[in-house]
Amino acid sequence: FFKRILPVFRRGRDRPPFVQNKSGSTALMFAVSIVPLMIFAGGTIDYARTLRSSTKLKAATDSAALAGVIVTSDPANAANTNILQIRLAAARAAFNANIASDDSLTGVSMTLVEVPNGVQVSAQGVSANYFGGLIGNPASNLAAFAEAGLSPASSNMEIAFVLDNTGSMAQNNKMPLLKAAMQKFMNKLQASLKPTNVVKAALVPFDTQVRLDPIFATGTAWIRQTPAQLAGWNGCVSDRLQPYDANATKPSIIIPDTLFDAVTSTPLPPLNASPASCGLPQMMPLTTNLAAFSSAVNAMSPNGSTNGTIGLVWGLQMLTPGEPYNAASAFGGGPRKVLVFLTDGANTQSRFTNVAADIDARMSLVCTEIKSKGIDLYTIGLMDANMAILRPCASSPDMSYQVTNPTGIPDLFDLISQQFVQARLTR
Repeated sequence: FFKRILPVFRRGRDRPPFVQNKSGSTALMFAVSIVPLMIFAGGTIDYARTLRSSTKLKAATDSAALAGVIVTSDPANAANTNILQIRLAAARAAFNANIASDDSLTGVSMTLVEVPNGVQVSAQGVSANYFGGLIGNPASNLAAFAEAGLSPASSNMEIAFVLDNTGSMAQNNKMPLLKAAMQKFMNKLQASLKPTNVVKAALVPFDTQVRLDPIFATGTAWIRQTPAQLAGWNGCVSDRLQPYDANATKPSIIIPDTLFDAVTSTPLPPLNASPASCGLPQMMPLTTNLAAFSSAVNAMSPNGSTNGTIGLVWGLQMLTPGEPYNAASAFGGGPRKVLVFLTDGANTQSRFTNVAADIDARMSLVCTEIKSKGIDLYTIGLMDANMAILRPCASSPDMSYQVTNPTGIPDLFDLISQQFVQARLTR
């Protein structure tokens, strides 16, 4: 027996019997290890897909919150006062646009609620796991949350709106569209305010004149006419005498040409004809009562011819401290000062002339004066407006806009408002 077995034992000393057939043992080890390897690889793929879907869901939720908070009126129906409904529609549109490209998410839902400082958006969705089912995890439930609020671009601001109220604004639905755009602008601005913000707005409707509160007829030192001459006066004033028609020099009885001239039945030199009494709504000096400001906007009514010079110079007056109004802060280091000027036609008549080029020249001087004070000047030309004068009038080329179709007015004001009101994510 030993003679037979010993040679076998000797031959196998260097190669133990259990490793003689390598193919069987390797297959067994591979079979044992392939399952965890596949689960690990599949889990990595599932994780990457879930992470991508989660990031997509969060981005869509953020965009929905920003879209919802910036909306303060219904662009399709100005009479719609259900702001929550309007915001939800805007948020849902933004959310769907951002989530549409992710086909791995199912059961997606989104909700929006209003909070004192803005809106909150919550979203849910399910991401399928291709390999997770092997270990009892066929899907991952995802959730995202975002909160957004409005804030003014500047903590403190004084802004004057100088708006064309001439007869041509009655055409092509311009005036109703302008009013709707202004209301949307002011709603957004008002929604952005916090107790620490001081934002004042002024309104200057103009044609060839502007209109003050007739209360100034009772002994106002900066109007040339006497109280007796102002009997029955409705508040309309014409251009000051040159060169004061193009600047905001403080009126003084020591320099009579700096005084403002009321439009009465007595002709104002150098024109010999009696100017017609204007039908303009009263100007509104700088106020923090933005609701009252909106009411003044609604009172605008188109009538008369165009004198952009007087509109601009009274916008400058509104932003200049001292008489005739005393609501503006001093220049330099204080609130941001802004003037938004809109007109729909070329200049046609002033106190001095009916020659458009002459009125344009005075208007250019006012623009230069406004910009020299550090006021941000925006100009908007509707349809037949003279952009050759409006573009260089603005503080910079990107602050001058042309609207060839009045239906574009609301969108333009919405675009401009984004430079004054910012939507931001707070959570």
